[in-house]
Amino acid sequence: MESESTQQTIGWNDLTKYILTKEAAYLFMSNRAVHVIPLLSATAENKESIDRLIQTNVRLRKTAWSAIMPIFLFIFIFLVVVGLLQSLSSGQ
Repeated sequence: MESESTQQTIGWNDLTKYILTKEAAYLFMSNRAVHVIPLLSATAENKESIDRLIQTNVRLRKTAWSAIMPIFLFIFIFLVVVGLLQSLSSGQ
């Protein structure tokens, strides 16, 4: 992005998410910052090129929740199994 008063370079690593639709490509830098590339007048070949370029270069970051979700799932399953085993052993 460049103008007379400001200039900014955005690297592929700065992008956290992307959404591709028929109308536009949405490149997210955060939950509140997005760049929109209009695709309505793009040819099918151009859309394919943009799609490949984005999918090749944007590495989706895992959120903090997705990183710890397996741990919570494991603990939940463990507690359920322990509870079932205790209820079965106390019933006999």
